[in-house]
Order: sequence, then structure tokens, then C-alpha cells
Amino acid sequence: MAQTSTVFTLPLNGTKYVLTAINAEPLPALPTRLDHLPDTSAPRDTWRLHWAMAKYPQLPCIPATIRWDDPLLNRFAYNRSNMPIVSDSGSWRLCPKVTDSWLRFERALRFVAKELIAGCPNAWFPFESAFFPLPSNFGYRQSRTDRYHALQCAINSRDAFVPLMAWLTFLLTFYPSPDDSNSPWIKLLLQTGDVHPEWVEQM
Repeated sequence: MAQTSTVFTLPLNGTKYVLTAINAEPLPALPTRLDHLPDTSAPRDTWRLHWAMAKYPQLPCIPATIRWDDPLLNRFAYNRSNMPIVSDSGSWRLCPKVTDSWLRFERALRFVAKELIAGCPNAWFPFESAFFPLPSNFGYRQSRTDRYHALQCAINSRDAFVPLMAWLTFLLTFYPSPDDSNSPWIKLLLQTGDVHPEWVEQM
């Protein structure tokens, strides 16, 4: 049986924009309109409610609440008090087991993003659209001279997985009925032979 949806539409005075929210009650507080993120932005800054912007159109796809209890995401279920930072020959780093797990996940997300883009060649993207800096850019694979900086690199790297996953969510919106088990993106990924069916199911 089809479920009914409540759609709220709010014209924004003095602009050409319209806010639309499905099944959102009450409407969220509107953030200040920004056309760009400062270059000094930390990954956690992307978690706030954002307008779409040409460079990072995926930001509105970030969930309002970030949770790590999903089977695919429990590898990130750490905080500052339990992040596994270890001493290694006089330096500090994220423990190798977690590092390898994060690296495999990052590479898998990038592969899926590439396949999703290739599968919708008629999709239009702003010319300047881009990945938010990738998790590995924040140093979770490198050693640091002290524990504090190793911990900060790990936290920032973990937080940067959120806008990367939002990029995939954004790409899925170009496919018909993306939540349907028969949506073309599912067949596309399974046909590559490089994405495990259980991984696709979790997505």
C-alpha cells in the first residue's frame, strides 16, 4: 500500500530559492546562505545543515544525525577517549588494523562513486563540483610525533567520511527510485563484480 507524504514548500523572500521538505515537521531552522566553505573548514563543519553549493552539492545529503551503529559504519564508532592511537617506534598513529579498514572503505566509496557517475552520463554537475577533501587527506595513514596530533588526524579523517558518503547519496538521486531494490544503480554495481552484494544491500 502506498504511503502518503506531506510536502512543505516555503518560498524564501528576496531570493530565487524555494525550500522543500518531505515529511519534515517542524521545518528545520534555516542556515545562513553560503556559496562556499572556507578553506579552513574542518570536516565536522560539513555536518551542519547546509544549503546546496556549486562546489559541494552533496552537503544537503548529510544526515541531520550521524550514527556509527550500521554494520558498514561501526569501524568509525570511536571518540576522543577510545580512538585506538598507538605508539610506533617513537611516533604515534592510528592502529594499523583500523587504518587498513578505513583505507579499504575509502577506496570502495571512491570506486562506487566512479561507477555511479559513469552510469548516469546525462547527469549535469556544476563545473566546479568536487569531492570534499578525502579522508586520507587528513592524515589517518601517517604517523605523528605526538599522540595529540595523531588523535586529531584520526578524528578529522573519520569525520571526512561523512561528506564522502553524502557524495554517493547525491549521485543516487540521479537514478530512478533509488530506494527501490530494483533501481538501476543496484544492477550497475552488482554487474561490476567488484562490489559485494551484501555491501550493496547495506547501502
